[in-house]
Amino acid sequence: MKRLFLALLISPMVVATDMSKMPSGGLKSFDFVLQQVVNEKKTKQEMVIISRNHVNRIVTPFQSPSLKLDSVQGVTFKQKGNVIYLSTSSDANIGGFITEKGDESTAMPVLFKPMPLPPQEILLSGASESTSTQAARQFEKSQPRIQTIAQIMTTLAQGNLPVGYSLQNPNGKYLPVCNQLGLMFDFHRGQFVQGAEYAVAIGTVTNTSGKVQELRENNCYRDGVVSVSAFPYTKLYPNYKSEVFVMFYRNKPVQSQTKTRKSLIN
Repeated sequence: MKRLFLALLISPMVVATDMSKMPSGGLKSFDFVLQQVVNEKKTKQEMVIISRNHVNRIVTPFQSPSLKLDSVQGVTFKQKGNVIYLSTSSDANIGGFITEKGDESTAMPVLFKPMPLPPQEILLSGASESTSTQAARQFEKSQPRIQTIAQIMTTLAQGNLPVGYSLQNPNGKYLPVCNQLGLMFDFHRGQFVQGAEYAVAIGTVTNTSGKVQELRENNCYRDGVVSVSAFPYTKLYPNYKSEVFVMFYRNKPVQSQTKTRKSLIN
């Protein structure tokens, strides 16, 4: 049984950010993959490699981003949700700022370098902890809680990060504890997606038995867990593997499942 609720998050390549270390002979097209992740810092501007003569998809941490660019001929862009679609026919580097529409208090500096590459998808994350958290909180509070949770899951299923969310290594504080006979869970080598109020731990589940196993999400619930799901299957045949997504409240401490026992001789 398939459940199109969550999807595997990409394992992107981080683009080199120090312009002084760029090779003098230019960059080769095979040095870059179609998807890049760029961590923006207020004190450090990233060079973002984009495609020349093709549309580029730029996923921002802003709910409704506004793009202010240098005046360069042949550059067009449009905004849809938290995504900016940008194309250029020019070889010239394009500098600018991305802000939240109607809010100039925080700006993300960007420097786009057109290259003869296929269309690129760039995930801009980590503008600063306060900026990302603020954007995530605005997104999470923009609709009822149940709809927010559902939209976070849907966004992940589409291969995107929710507005203001960041992709990180597994976080021991939010390490799920899932137990079910015949299934083996692994979150230590997984991923972690963090927003303002919610966080999602992502791991794998493998059917190690000799018969079909139905994943029971209740086996992953504990104090602080909001939602549990799996993709692409909840019914696993022997040796089949699926992903498990466990959402937590960030502002509620996760309680240990360890129980105490009173000694009989003390």
